[in-house]
Amino acid sequence: MGTRVSAGAPTPRIEFCRPGDEEELAAFDQRRGSAPSSAEYWRWKYFENPAGPACVALARVGGDIVGRLGFLPVRALVHAREVVATQQVDVAIMPEYRSGGIYFHLAQAVVEEAVKRGFAFGFGFATEETRALSVDLLGFDLVGPIHRLTKVLDYSHYAGAFLGRRVARLLSPIAARGRRRPHRRSAHLARDIAPVDRFDEQSGRLAASVTLGRIMVIRDAAHLNWRYADCPTVRYGRYAARTKGAVSGFVVFHTYEVDGVVRGIIDELVCSPEDPAALERLVSAAISDLAADGAVSAICWLPAWHPLEPSLRALGFRHRAARNYLVVLQDTTTGLEFEHLTEYRNWYYTHGDSDYHMRSA
Repeated sequence: MGTRVSAGAPTPRIEFCRPGDEEELAAFDQRRGSAPSSAEYWRWKYFENPAGPACVALARVGGDIVGRLGFLPVRALVHAREVVATQQVDVAIMPEYRSGGIYFHLAQAVVEEAVKRGFAFGFGFATEETRALSVDLLGFDLVGPIHRLTKVLDYSHYAGAFLGRRVARLLSPIAARGRRRPHRRSAHLARDIAPVDRFDEQSGRLAASVTLGRIMVIRDAAHLNWRYADCPTVRYGRYAARTKGAVSGFVVFHTYEVDGVVRGIIDELVCSPEDPAALERLVSAAISDLAADGAVSAICWLPAWHPLEPSLRALGFRHRAARNYLVVLQDTTTGLEFEHLTEYRNWYYTHGDSDYHMRSA
């Protein structure tokens, strides 16, 4: 339980994050007991983004940060029109200040600043808890649940749920021996699959041509390299497929750990639906590496309407209940039609569009 702020406590002042605040942001995370962060991480996330610097409001008492709420600029396409949108990120308030209205002061500050900067619209990937805050209190509209696909990589981990705890305990020695056996990494990659050091413009052109969404993040080389090659906290696996010398697909993936359990995420999967062989080779390479890193499952976000979705099901992925929700915030001055922004079928998204599970190296 956090201590309550006394009636005579100073009122927090609201100001915007600027270069040089990175060490304080990391110290704020440490004081509130969250996942550890570093100044390097905040510098990369807030000030090295090719779409522009982040719009982040900070609540301060004295010299200390006690609250934070941010909008992250994102270059996006909306029906072939290029705009700069903004994604809601990094909501955090010290427990003892949560009843003082700080959240609303932070939200008002970032929304006003977003209008000044000319962002076309806002969006976010809300959890069950933050969905109510975003929709009921900040004026976001619900687009729909995130379509989540999962492939089990280690059935022994789920034995308790499938077979009952008693049977799972009997099988645990066998499962332990299986986990000790090393999985094969993708050392011997399939034909025409190769690791990616940095993305080139071929990858960006491919993403623009095959992702098919009417509303989507622009995945050019600048964005892909900032997001995956330059991220200081996560080691992203990256493979590309080539057909007749040209890039015909790519996959990005990584692992994260919670409560001692490692899970895998497929952050990007870009491939023509008409090239199922390349898709299978890319997914196989990613799954092999994730399993070798100890992941018990692999998660992939992909809209239910997308033509790659049936192909992933054929490769062993199954739909699971949503844990996140796509929400949008309209700016009526930009001329974008509200119905377009709130129509689920217009949106293309992947897990890599969010900022979840980005802090574990």
